[in-house]
Amino acid sequence: MEHERPVDDYRWLWTVRPRRLGLGDLMFGVALAALGCFAMVLVFRSELGDGRRAAFGLVTLLLFAMQAAQWRLGGLPAYDSRSRRELLLGVASYLLAMVMFVLLLALAALFPDGAALVVLALIVVALYLSTWE
Repeated sequence: MEHERPVDDYRWLWTVRPRRLGLGDLMFGVALAALGCFAMVLVFRSELGDGRRAAFGLVTLLLFAMQAAQWRLGGLPAYDSRSRRELLLGVASYLLAMVMFVLLLALAALFPDGAALVVLALIVVALYLSTWE
């Protein structure tokens, strides 16, 4: 008797549809643009110097880049929990989270109102990514 392969009959499991732009995607774009514009106006109208404004923008961009990297690291499957590769990925994820925390504290010390909007935008992005099909 030949070994049966029940998975071969289910090739549709491997086919993935391309993501379509929907109403929720557009609502996310509008919400993120509104939060970004509000943070930008808040920072520009503040009495911060040019150096602090540039630092605020740089730290904000770093936070969004780190969130994207953290999301990618969290999506990697762990096949062997005892391998060195998996351990290094876990340590990298932990260190990235701690650096994000320190940057958020620095942003809150630099400009608390802007930091609150950045945190809200980071939460909105995380909610959007968690609903990605």
